Amino acid sequence: MEKIEIKKEKLLLVEGNDDHNFFQKLMQEIKIENIQTISLGGKNNFRTPNFKSVINTPGFREVKSLGIVQDADEDAERVFKSICAILKECELPEPQKPMEITMGNLKVGVLIIPPSSKNGKIEDLCFSSLNGYTEMICIDNYFKCLEEKLSSEKFPKDLSKAKIQAFLASREESVPHLGIAAQRGYFPLDHSNFEEIKEFLRSL
Repeated sequence: MEKIEIKKEKLLLVEGNDDHNFFQKLMQEIKIENIQTISLGGKNNFRTPNFKSVINTPGFREVKSLGIVQDADEDAERVFKSICAILKECELPEPQKPMEITMGNLKVGVLIIPPSSKNGKIEDLCFSSLNGYTEMICIDNYFKCLEEKLSSEKFPKDLSKAKIQAFLASREESVPHLGIAAQRGYFPLDHSNFEEIKEFLRSL
């Protein structure tokens, strides 16, 4: 994890650079300027020592709100409980459920992506916002063809990421990462899929 410098009164801890760039763009869209996004360098770095590194960073005592964002992956409930266990170990407030913001000197909230879903990740959220795009027919047909032609061992193991990469390859100027794509406006951030996330950010 890179060295942290706290610059704002509200912090948002995210998994990696894609999430960092996505949330930076989303906050820009809804004109939120007082939240600092910090990447922990991947889902495997959502551990107590890394959280304590943030807590022990000079300036954390002045922080008023702490938001934590992680993909649901296969089990949203498990991910939420894991984050709450870290919060407890770090002696930080624990929300009772995702999206809930605790009250007190330090407000804490946990956002599991996609919101209100038992599984999935940020790629699923962004891809589902593209329903109705003409090129979705081509992308669906492409993966149906792969499923027919490839053995299960050779079929993409992470279908969500593979579909996003196929969409990004279809742009006039292709980019390799979801976060950069968000920065360039490739996803319709005014889509209803993102409303719960916007509400969470406004509540911090």
